Amino acid sequence: MNKRLVIGRLLPVLIIVLAVSAFSYLKASKPERKKPVAKEKVWLINAISVKPGSLAPELTLHGKVETPALLRAAAPGAGQITQVLVRPGEIVKPGQVLVSMDDRDFAAANLQAKADVMDIDAQLAELKIRNLSNVKALEQEKKLLDLANREVKRVERLKSNNLTSESALSDAHEMLGRQELSLLGKQLEVDRYKTTVKQLRARLSRAKARLAETSLAIERSEISADFAGIIAKVPVSTGDRVQVADILVSLYALDSLEIRASIPAGYQAEIQTALENGDLLTARAEMSGNLFQLELLRLAGEARADGIDAYFKVTDGSSRLRIGNLLNVNLQRPVQHNVIAVPYRAIYGNNRVYIHREDRMVAVDVEAVGLF
Repeated sequence: MNKRLVIGRLLPVLIIVLAVSAFSYLKASKPERKKPVAKEKVWLINAISVKPGSLAPELTLHGKVETPALLRAAAPGAGQITQVLVRPGEIVKPGQVLVSMDDRDFAAANLQAKADVMDIDAQLAELKIRNLSNVKALEQEKKLLDLANREVKRVERLKSNNLTSESALSDAHEMLGRQELSLLGKQLEVDRYKTTVKQLRARLSRAKARLAETSLAIERSEISADFAGIIAKVPVSTGDRVQVADILVSLYALDSLEIRASIPAGYQAEIQTALENGDLLTARAEMSGNLFQLELLRLAGEARADGIDAYFKVTDGSSRLRIGNLLNVNLQRPVQHNVIAVPYRAIYGNNRVYIHREDRMVAVDVEAVGLF
């Protein structure tokens, strides 16, 4: 009984000892593995050789075609449209008739103005003749007044000698008074001559102005092109009734086209300085596969917080442009000195490039001045 108890207590211990011995043997007999050697990763790169130089960077802008010389022909007065001879988009020649109005709508006013001019001319002529007559009559009135004065004096002498009656003296004084009034009337007419002439000449000037206005309205009732250009809009049709100043047709010359694009505020000083120095800044524009050559004319007179508008002249290809077209504009900025051109993909974070030096890539901070 005691023997079994001893064996039962020793058996677990024996098993544990055998297990530990087996584990130690297996660990001691395991083949030794070599530790791996860490290898540096090799990167595949494309490298180019560069050197500083003088380059002109480009600035990409978004532009819109406009014109500062859009001609809007308006109706000279109320009337009816008789002919519309053009349509939007047509190219017209100088002198070509575009729209016609019925000139009879202006003929009556023109005839009235002519009649007013003739009437006032006649009044001036009559006034001149009357004035000549009044001047002669005034001299005669002065002579008659002198006779009346002498008659009064004669009657007064007779009366003082009791050779005439009181009524005769009264008649003489009455005649003198009437003659004085007649002289004053003629003198007034002569004196008013210059003033009346001025009044009639003023009326004549107004009548002539009205005549010129109505004649011009008749002339402008037929609207013709003053230059070669493109019809922009024709808001009227044959038979329409229009009022004074209503727009009948609008057109513009091809050589008047400009492209307006916004330049970011950060480049404004640079561009403005170049213009003030007389530098020629050119640009290229692209639209639907068509290329256009541009020249920077000026900057706008008013800037915004985000930039300023620039206006470009189209030096080549303007016949393919129309008002309202949108284009991508590449402005060639002033030349930058001591700069290096690198591919865009070689720049990291817009301010870092890597230089290949002694089989190592070394990061270098840079300042991006633009695209080339």
